[in-house]
Amino acid sequence: MRLIFALLVLILLFSLVGAFAFVAGWSAALRGALLSTTVALALYAFFTNWGVAQRRPADPAEWLSVAPTAPEVRDLVTTLRQLADEEGRDLTQWPVTVLDEAPGSPEEAHLRAQLPLLAWYLRSFPLARLEAPSPSLASPVVITVNPEPPLGDRYVGRDFPLQRRWLSPNLGCAPASWQGCDRLARWLTFRRLGDDSGLREESVYLWRLKETRNRGNLK
Repeated sequence: MRLIFALLVLILLFSLVGAFAFVAGWSAALRGALLSTTVALALYAFFTNWGVAQRRPADPAEWLSVAPTAPEVRDLVTTLRQLADEEGRDLTQWPVTVLDEAPGSPEEAHLRAQLPLLAWYLRSFPLARLEAPSPSLASPVVITVNPEPPLGDRYVGRDFPLQRRWLSPNLGCAPASWQGCDRLARWLTFRRLGDDSGLREESVYLWRLKETRNRGNLK
């Protein structure tokens, strides 16, 4: 229905240009059409950038955002602060371990890609460090990209979304049958996908020692 309405608007627009050309001449009509198109594109650019900055800063459907940071990453920082506070530790004295992965593994490549973002959100924890897995690991909190890290049964934890990517747009439009054109129009106008089949969520996992207090929203 929206696509039909948009087509009717375009037909009406061209009809108005033709009528104006019949009355004032093609030169004036073309100048008016050019001015109207410029204003329309300027408004579209303004509202697109406004949407990116204010309304959809973390929406993976936004074409100006490649891999936006998930808002839930702030919950990770909040949980770390809660755990430090419950243990009576200052943030500058609260060790946070980011567990390294095996060299050459897909998990290591994933971790290396996420490290700059993690480092930014862990900037309030100067003792945060990257460590290799070890049986003697005794850090009160550990962050991993692997949902099943080699931590044994000494740790419990949960996942926190870090980034979301939209991998398969599937926004083709077949003019012969109009198949997919309505979905394309919704995305161009409102950034609405209709489904999340192409959405990929990249998470990190926060683990705490069982000996620590459990009021930080962990299992």
